[in-house]
Amino acid sequence: RVTGAIRSTLDFRVLQQLDPTAFYVMGRSITALLGALTVVPVFRLTRRVAGRGAAIAAAVLVAVSPPLIAKSQLIEVDVPLTLFVAWSLLAALDLTGGLTRRRALVAGVTIGLATAAKYPGIALAIPFAVAIAVAGRPAEGAPERRSPRGREAPIGWPAALGFGAAAMLATLFVASPYLFLDLRAALADLAVEREHMRLGHFGSDSGSTWMTYARDWCTAVAGGPVALASLAGLVLFVARRRAWALVAGSFMLAYAALVSSFAMKADRYLLPLLPPAFVFACALAAEAGGRVAPAAARAPAGGPAAAAARPGGGRAGLVFTALASVFVLAALAGLPAHLETLRPDTRSLARAWFEANVPEGSFVVSEPYGPPLRSPLALQAMDRDLLPALQARGDAHRIYPTLEVPMFQVNPARSAVFYDPSLYRMADAFVVTGAARDRYRAEPARFRAQLALYDTLEASWVRWHEFPANGGPGPAIVVYRNPAQPVPFAARRPSPGAPPRLRDGPPTGGEAYFYYAVGLDYELFGFLAPAMSAYLEGMKHLAAESGPWLACVERAANLLGKAGRPGEAADLLERSAAAATRPEDAARLRGQLARLRAGTR
Repeated sequence: RVTGAIRSTLDFRVLQQLDPTAFYVMGRSITALLGALTVVPVFRLTRRVAGRGAAIAAAVLVAVSPPLIAKSQLIEVDVPLTLFVAWSLLAALDLTGGLTRRRALVAGVTIGLATAAKYPGIALAIPFAVAIAVAGRPAEGAPERRSPRGREAPIGWPAALGFGAAAMLATLFVASPYLFLDLRAALADLAVEREHMRLGHFGSDSGSTWMTYARDWCTAVAGGPVALASLAGLVLFVARRRAWALVAGSFMLAYAALVSSFAMKADRYLLPLLPPAFVFACALAAEAGGRVAPAAARAPAGGPAAAAARPGGGRAGLVFTALASVFVLAALAGLPAHLETLRPDTRSLARAWFEANVPEGSFVVSEPYGPPLRSPLALQAMDRDLLPALQARGDAHRIYPTLEVPMFQVNPARSAVFYDPSLYRMADAFVVTGAARDRYRAEPARFRAQLALYDTLEASWVRWHEFPANGGPGPAIVVYRNPAQPVPFAARRPSPGAPPRLRDGPPTGGEAYFYYAVGLDYELFGFLAPAMSAYLEGMKHLAAESGPWLACVERAANLLGKAGRPGEAADLLERSAAAATRPEDAARLRGQLARLRAGTR
């Protein structure tokens, strides 16, 4: 609005459809800013425990960390969580200096922000509790001071827990209100995610979680030097019962145990462990430097780490600088590989190629993670006032009837029924993506049906174009052309043929959505009878998919109404309302039935 690019909410939505670049840049800029801000709490935390030199080294490690840089260029939640983890550990460390209302509230707010960013942030409650326990220990040799008043007045541990919990819940409500306002839906979503985490993600559910994360931590995330030094530092400083080590170490152990309990694996889950790992590694480097300092230099308060942190520490400074340099150089060594990935996404390249070389109205079947083509399904999801505005602004995107082959992250063998080559005889093009193909090829005995389709494409279709990944963003993409269809789908009049029909078998949970997408493809291009047939097939799968089932019912009733058969449409809506498994679906269908009857009087 400030730059004049948009003047209304309609302009905003039109721009998002015509060229979403500005929105991606905006979202990625926010993530990049949050990633850069992580330097601040890591610097402050390390300075508190190991001095300014170690703090500078830790801040540099944040700034040059290849995984943090890579994920800060994307729109996702792991980078914000990493920032809030660092702030929360700093707030917990403040608590160890004495329990006050202000410190408890700040700590609670940071835990709330971390949990709102991503639910595993709730693990920060562990170091919060540890900090309160540590603060309750009497400090050796601490002079008595006059107790301040107000927010800085000392409080007991029950009050600290109460203030922290209240601040956490209040912050979570402000940042994610529908977690509370629509609790039933939130609990249902959490149950789905819990099942997902328990069963794993297709392609990442094999092998030991601990071993996978240990390997990723030492290679792709922390790097060997930081991984080893942080582990040694954690053991050393926890054994010495340093307050900060107990706080930071408790989080590392709790969070590592949490993510390792999932069958689902992703190296980005380890990012929140980087801030405390950098602190431990740099504190160990400072400790090592302090150990080689002359005895006289180690005498003052602060111990070896303080000696190494002072400028001009001689041998101590050299040792510390050498160790810190090893950490930083190991991180810098990973940056060239990341820079190699900064190239156009294969999906964007494939979309541009399609719109330049494939006639509009060609039927495109695609595996997941294919090019984002403008499809009837995408048009149906748009608000009614948006389409005329897009046409008025000269929307140049071609429209393709598009059908995505389902891929199931949990129990992926269910997709076999959708890999029947006979389903796609009417298609003009088939898009195979490495993101799906490579996972199936990794287990050939388990996914024979999927591999058989690939063999059919190679034998009977023509390779039209390829987009290799070559280490860049996006999967490898291969586009096949169907030689049996010389005329594009939309131009096959009076009918392109019957819509695909799945073979009978146990329900997979993807049938209704499959038929709904097929029906939209046929309906938008004027093939109403086959579209009606597809919707009716989708209506047979209520038990597995109530949402797509409802969409099939509504589209079928709409087609009957347009065909001048309101009585049949009313009967369909009435029967479907009685069969609906969700009260809200039944109420919606009855409302449409009432409007239909009112309009025919």
